[in-house]
Amino acid sequence: MLLLVKEKNYSAALDSYVDDKKFDKVEEFCTTQNEPGLLTQLLTKYFEKHKKHVELKNVKEAEEFRRLALRLMQNQSSKNQLDPRVVLEKIPASWKFKESDVDLIGFLSSLFDYQLTIEENKKIAERII
Repeated sequence: MLLLVKEKNYSAALDSYVDDKKFDKVEEFCTTQNEPGLLTQLLTKYFEKHKKHVELKNVKEAEEFRRLALRLMQNQSSKNQLDPRVVLEKIPASWKFKESDVDLIGFLSSLFDYQLTIEENKKIAERII
């Protein structure tokens, strides 16, 4: 793992953690590295694993990756760690936006509101300077 990080091969490092089912460790890894976009890459991997298991009809594994993706999105909804455009593109079409265990509309709204606030503040600051 250290060699992968040293070589800045973050994608392989994420794959290794996910394949070993070290989900808490991989999320911690993403937040402690000084590399933008790692959490978005991790979320993308969760979506890809979910899709793969749906295609293989592995319901239990598909649900595990769905749950992991939802948890990651919920944990990061008030932080600027996920790229909202990528998240919106990658959410599987089969997912319902509102279910008993999740409110994707609320999450996406929060994520986009946060991003828009940053962009608006940047524009205001540019006008002041």
